[in-house]
Amino acid sequence: MIQGGHRTLLVASGLPEAGTTTMASNLAASFAASDRRTLLLDANFRRPAIGRIGGLDPDAIGFGDVLVGSAGLDSAIRNVSPRLDICPVGTPAARIVERLGTARVDEVLRELKERYDVIVIDAPPSVVAGDALVLAAKVDATMMVVRAFQEQRGLVSRMVHQLSDMPSAFLGIVLNRPRMTAGGYFRKNYEAMAKYSTAPAAGGSTAA
Repeated sequence: MIQGGHRTLLVASGLPEAGTTTMASNLAASFAASDRRTLLLDANFRRPAIGRIGGLDPDAIGFGDVLVGSAGLDSAIRNVSPRLDICPVGTPAARIVERLGTARVDEVLRELKERYDVIVIDAPPSVVAGDALVLAAKVDATMMVVRAFQEQRGLVSRMVHQLSDMPSAFLGIVLNRPRMTAGGYFRKNYEAMAKYSTAPAAGGSTAA
């Protein structure tokens, strides 16, 4: 992704519970641990989870509030590690899915690119809504998460074709069998990677 010059990455799936939130969270933590300013953005207005795993109030101000104009980015974004911020989905009244297809999303993403090296976006499953495909037309790159033994081949094939037809670059499929977590795995994972990336090696250099 970085080699291709992509800055915004949409993580999507075909069916619910494929593990997109876990995948997006771990990708964001990995980018942050490699010394890139990273934002994990929740765009799943129907079943948000980023705020919860970040330990925030589920109804905290977030992305939706920025889109409707009731809050600015500074109040919607929270820092969780030296190079990792999260933006939850927003208050219930601001979760208006129709806003995802507006020019305001493009404006917000442009502003975020001025602040961050990488923006990882968690999207709702395509079988539930077309929100992911709407967002796929607004980002630099997309990837699909498929849960092993769950999704039908036809559904996967259809979504791959749909994502491939978008102006964004389709990076491929991740086969996943998510383990049940409640955010603890994510928090421990990015904390461990952040400590490793900043730990001084012998001779005063950074650990490799």
